[in-house]
Amino acid sequence: MLGKNRHAMFGSACRASASQPLLRPVFASGRGALTVACLLWAICSTCFGQTTKVEVELEAIDAVSKEITARYNTGFGEKEITLDVSRKADISLNGERVSLEELLDGIKATIEYNKDLEIVTSISAVGMPSDGWKFIDLEGTGNVEPDNTIIFGKDGVLISREGIPGWYLLSSRRFEEMVFSIEYKYFSKQLTGGALVFATPGPSEGGKGMPFGIEVKLGKGVCGNIDLPSEEFKADLPLGQIRNARRVPRAKSVDPIIDEWNRLQVTCSADGGFTVKLNGETINQLANAQNTSGKVALWPMRAEIHFRNASVLVDGGELPLDFEIK
Repeated sequence: MLGKNRHAMFGSACRASASQPLLRPVFASGRGALTVACLLWAICSTCFGQTTKVEVELEAIDAVSKEITARYNTGFGEKEITLDVSRKADISLNGERVSLEELLDGIKATIEYNKDLEIVTSISAVGMPSDGWKFIDLEGTGNVEPDNTIIFGKDGVLISREGIPGWYLLSSRRFEEMVFSIEYKYFSKQLTGGALVFATPGPSEGGKGMPFGIEVKLGKGVCGNIDLPSEEFKADLPLGQIRNARRVPRAKSVDPIIDEWNRLQVTCSADGGFTVKLNGETINQLANAQNTSGKVALWPMRAEIHFRNASVLVDGGELPLDFEIK
């Protein structure tokens, strides 16, 4: 995560929620430890008690490590601090309860920090999600970045570089009922990646940090195959498919054309319907699927794939998902 500063202090923006004698700051070391047991007493003379609320801007969010990097104002300018977030934290966006991975970098929030537990216990964020995509480093090591994995071509085309593992793109917005559409082109018969709907960042059954959701395969010979999030995931198969653990094989063998643009469309309805079309032909379908609201992910898995014209149809209107990477 960029901009970590575990020795930064909250300043005069603090508001106390309880009254206790003033405490001095205590420093700790190590990734899991916070640097602040109390807010800087020399600067923030009004900070008392075990819980403190502060208005911040969320500079960066690490859903896997359960950390946020927050920027806040003091009487001496802006400061930045990285904090651990409780797994039981109360998190909301515009008054609606959400998970940590659904918050966006750059959004404003009020955080509640428990000094005794040295952890964030509440995040109340406000603002509108953007319509772009968030770059996800699967391992969280910082070894892969958009600059060395993605090429931006002409006319809004995004190109994933061949041979680079350990990343995927996640839509900034979450959706429920929708029609997701995207055009893609690839050049190798060996394409194992896919598009995930109702995706949530890992950890998942597949390994550390991998996206968790309903995955639609994109390559020749497997296009339209659906991998469900788990073997226990409930769904009916209306086209006579025979399920094999997590895999629902396509009902119709229609393959994408290599080195040409192909259009994938996934329709998700309120009654659990899930329909996959390739170039206008229905190739797979679920009914009464056990799905929840979530995001869309694109997971190339080392392959060079060209993507363009991504969009979601919601509430009767089309929402373009331009390839603006956060």
